[in-house]
Amino acid sequence: MMWQTHAIVGANAAWIAVVFSDTQAVLLLLIAGAFGGLLPDIDASAAKVHFLGRGIFGIFRGVFQHRGFFHSLLAISILFIVSVVFLTEYHPLLPFALTIGYLSHPIIDSFNHRGVLLFFPLQWDIHLLPHALRTQVKGKGDYLYFILGFAGVMILLFQLYSHGVFDIPVSYNGLYNALDKTRFSA
Repeated sequence: MMWQTHAIVGANAAWIAVVFSDTQAVLLLLIAGAFGGLLPDIDASAAKVHFLGRGIFGIFRGVFQHRGFFHSLLAISILFIVSVVFLTEYHPLLPFALTIGYLSHPIIDSFNHRGVLLFFPLQWDIHLLPHALRTQVKGKGDYLYFILGFAGVMILLFQLYSHGVFDIPVSYNGLYNALDKTRFSA
């Protein structure tokens, strides 16, 4: 699937903030989920995650077959354990958002004709849709998943905004007044 699809569907991991009533962390969790949605392509040479990581992930290129280890339950488990150890201190939901975003990637890729090696090292191509419903990269299904993911994020943000989580000025006057107050309050 397209990187945009993986990022936007992964970003829906931020719904975990609503489930656990921690709406102040939603933007952090959106970013973590989107990044998690891109991370399984770390073994693909042209993946966007290499651009975002500024080359630090280059060591993973070509180590495993694409849609192999990094698309497996084993990799998901390792990511979760490592992120719990290193990320929980920043925010307790961060490992969950990152892992849910990561998990969304192999699920979506299993809707593709190629499938994924979900049970790596076993060489079983896993497909979660029957052959007739599988989609191609940049196919209609890919765009449909993107639209559904985008809708999920927009619904989340709208719900949070309507409940006053985000204090967003509604006019340029409001923005000017907000900036003016922060500039001269001390």
